Amino acid sequence: MIVFTASVFCVCLCVQCGSSRVVYIGQIPNIKYSDQDILKLAEPYGKIRKYFLHRLRRECFIEMEKAESAEKMAEACKGKQLKFNGKRLTIYVSRKYKQLKHG
Repeated sequence: MIVFTASVFCVCLCVQCGSSRVVYIGQIPNIKYSDQDILKLAEPYGKIRKYFLHRLRRECFIEMEKAESAEKMAEACKGKQLKFNGKRLTIYVSRKYKQLKHG
């Protein structure tokens, strides 16, 4: 879910201690795609709680239900370099954001 007001985006990320449940996906190709196309990348690793997709910056933050799911996704993507429409994505577990406040 993305909140739009005129041409201004608003996202609130919550910084906390402990294991992060948030996966960062960057370098998303500048092509037409749906939110669901991006979320399908994370679905095999666990339940998705919230997400924030910033199309202009070509990045997405996905909060998984468990920190283990986020770690599992990041580890799996290290070895096989996950691609989206033929382009490599940057994927890692966020150390700055432990959960998404709104999404």
